[in-house]
Amino acid sequence: IANGEQSLPVTSARRQHFVPAFALAQFAQPVGSRTGWLFQLDVQSGAPRRTRPGDAAFVRDLYTYEDAQGELSRSVEAFFSIVERHAATALEHLRTDPAALTAHDRETISFFLALQESRTPGGLIRVQQMRQVAFELKASMDLASVESFRKAFASEYVDGLSLSEAEDLRLRMQGQLLEGRVHYEAPQAGAMTQILNAADELAMQIYELDWTVLTAEGAEFVTSARPISMV
Repeated sequence: IANGEQSLPVTSARRQHFVPAFALAQFAQPVGSRTGWLFQLDVQSGAPRRTRPGDAAFVRDLYTYEDAQGELSRSVEAFFSIVERHAATALEHLRTDPAALTAHDRETISFFLALQESRTPGGLIRVQQMRQVAFELKASMDLASVESFRKAFASEYVDGLSLSEAEDLRLRMQGQLLEGRVHYEAPQAGAMTQILNAADELAMQIYELDWTVLTAEGAEFVTSARPISMV
């Protein structure tokens, strides 16, 4: 795909899992069955409910966004499906014989976990908030003085303003920022872009960590939407 020899898969799926169904199936009864039963906790009510892997941990159109042409795109969901297909095999190797895990498998799992760390609904919101805070910090520095304003927003229009006109514009923009009226136009799409861009670096950090694999023997195993703990 990266070499242009094959196109990205196309998907029409609107039920978009933030924990893949293949992974959820490993916590079902019978184990590995996508039609098996598992329990999902409603964190707001505190009540567990019986469900199936295909019906758990999804949000409708979670990764769907509007592209530059104004059309709805599900390319991120299609990309995640590729990652999941490779990860399913590598995780099976990890379960059956951890000591024989190859470097290739470890890389694949690391990349899968790097994405899983942020692709949940809460993770997407967290990345959006981090981007907004970073944006506001940068903007506040750019609007701190007329000099920093002219330098940050250098253009034919700004350069043509008088000192008083530039100061009026700076104060107006600063006021809008302080009132919380300045935001990214497409926060969710931007957050997904940042998650994808940061995945390589995070995957490298996960790869280099010491890994401990926990196995449940004859009892239920409790996990979360972000099934990874890193120190």
